[in-house]
Amino acid sequence: MCKEQQNIHGLVYEVWSQYVFPEDLQCLAKGAIYRHKPFVLNVEGNALVAVEGRYKIVFTLRVFDENNTPTSKIICLETPGDIIKV
Repeated sequence: MCKEQQNIHGLVYEVWSQYVFPEDLQCLAKGAIYRHKPFVLNVEGNALVAVEGRYKIVFTLRVFDENNTPTSKIICLETPGDIIKV
């Protein structure tokens, strides 16, 4: 992952690392802090809720080693947002 974060031709860099301040770009580790340059992220999806309002989405990312075995490291990202009927 560390190598991919800095590979300017890679997917990780394209969707994430390019927005991290260069001095904060470090390997993922417990307590690592990343400051991001402002960027726009549009996400579209279907919600199985009948009521408009404030909700949150929780993304849980799990780390796998080189043998494709899950490790105990888990990254959790919680994103609040509003559901509106279009």
